[in-house]
Amino acid sequence: PVPPDFTRYRLCTGELVPAYDSSTFVLANFSTLRQRADPVYSPPLQISGLCWRLKVYPDGNGVVRGNYLSVFLELSAGLPETSKYEYRVEMVHQASSDPTKNIIREFASDFEVGECWGYNRFFRLDLLASEGYLNMQSDTLVLRYQVRSPTFFQKCRDQYWYISQLEAAQTSYIQQINNLKERLAIELFRRQKSRSSSPPDRRLCASASDRDVRPGKGAVAEESGQAGAGEVKEVAEEEEEE
Repeated sequence: PVPPDFTRYRLCTGELVPAYDSSTFVLANFSTLRQRADPVYSPPLQISGLCWRLKVYPDGNGVVRGNYLSVFLELSAGLPETSKYEYRVEMVHQASSDPTKNIIREFASDFEVGECWGYNRFFRLDLLASEGYLNMQSDTLVLRYQVRSPTFFQKCRDQYWYISQLEAAQTSYIQQINNLKERLAIELFRRQKSRSSSPPDRRLCASASDRDVRPGKGAVAEESGQAGAGEVKEVAEEEEEE
């Protein structure tokens, strides 16, 4: 096991180093996963804009299939350039609460986006249950993984890159919002102009004036049809002027 103070102090050089960021991956239904023989992926671990995940072959990868558990760490998103990172993969001893019995593999590798580094022969499959790492009742295997930049300088570089990515995204979103506002204003102006320029419906005007004629004055309109027509025309002309 790695000494606890190794996460912040490099014993060989006396150099202060960043702490690990960590996550836990529980492989449920492990026996079923072995039968499928396909790799399974852990939930992503986001660190300063970098996205990490475990890539696990429950039944082994390549030439060790059926014999060894294969575990790899993948950088799925990050800087466009190759960079070195330190990582640890730990398999929890579920038969006890003794952390000294956990299996730990540790290394440092140069990662590119989409690249995996790890161990084809992480642990023998036939010993997982007997050694207490595979919980037979729940059929689960528990893995922890940790990642860090080797220096604070590199960690600051990663954070600066991440901030620049966020600022660029913010600028893009603001521009999109402004474009949408401009398009909305143009569309509202066109609709308002279209409504104001459209002529009134004469049939609706006539119907409205017909409803204004009271029953008591109907005989007068029949006797003086010309005057009644004039009244209807005046109403229509007033509405056109409006």
